[in-house]
Amino acid sequence: MPESSSEPEHKIPGLSPEEKEALSGSGTQSDNGTAESRMFETGQSAEEIKKNAEKAEAARTEHFRDHFEKIIVFGVYAVAVFFALVCLCWTLNIILPDKWRWLTDAEISKLQGFVTGGVIASTALGQIKKRIG
Repeated sequence: MPESSSEPEHKIPGLSPEEKEALSGSGTQSDNGTAESRMFETGQSAEEIKKNAEKAEAARTEHFRDHFEKIIVFGVYAVAVFFALVCLCWTLNIILPDKWRWLTDAEISKLQGFVTGGVIASTALGQIKKRIG
């Protein structure tokens, strides 16, 4: 363009570091196509890549199951501790002298129903599981 033009010059801005990284394909934000081309560059066949992908998926699934199992185990322990505390409160309110009791007769009755109902329900549930399984 000649310098005598009345139109102002527009400059194209440079690329940001994130854009440069995305274009280079070496960053953490590379796309699936780049990742796939890297896998083929290693000299693996499509079958080997498929087997590796299946192994990785199985590992992710097992990792998730491990976390879920830890949550379940924690929940079982939490319920057991809660049940033990309820049993302790119920027992103490039965055996302690009247001046040391903190629960009313109605509250003790509710706790007794909870404790005995829980024991009966867990025993029955255990028996049902044995018969089904």
